[in-house]
Amino acid sequence: MPKLEGKNIYFCGFMGSGKSSVAKRLAARLGWSYVDVDREVEKLENKKISDIFATRGEAYFRSREEEMIDWASRSERKVVSLGGGALLSLRNRQKIFDTGLLVWLSASPQILLERLTKSYLRPLVKPEWQENGRPSPAFLDFLAEREKEYRRAHFSITTDGKSSEQAADELFRFLKGKFDVA
Repeated sequence: MPKLEGKNIYFCGFMGSGKSSVAKRLAARLGWSYVDVDREVEKLENKKISDIFATRGEAYFRSREEEMIDWASRSERKVVSLGGGALLSLRNRQKIFDTGLLVWLSASPQILLERLTKSYLRPLVKPEWQENGRPSPAFLDFLAEREKEYRRAHFSITTDGKSSEQAADELFRFLKGKFDVA
């Protein structure tokens, strides 16, 4: 059975899919370090991501995101929560696939939209993403573009109807079945 030693586990998925909460719980189960790339960029800049987008723009944020992914990939035994657009960068994808496993947390468009409207302000969320409480075509198109990259993941689980603890437990059991989890 292959070992997880020497690797990292990276979480991708759309905003609201549960990456941060599930990754944090999985890291605790494995006894590994947890890294939230978005929070690391915020610490580096001493600003919220929405403020970085507003003052410096998305391209600047993406360059800082690449720096943090590069930093996280230099050591092992980390569970890393990626930003929703991190896989748009070829450089990020190469670092991730060279140093670990990629897990896609998926959720239905309706569930994602419900979670996004309940959470804090995110810089890319747009009012036109919903029509009468349902995902709009603009939202579905944006999600489909991101999912093209998420489908590159080694494996995926859905978070619909699951708590972050349940999703982390499911993933831990899966990893134990596929890898020598020390």
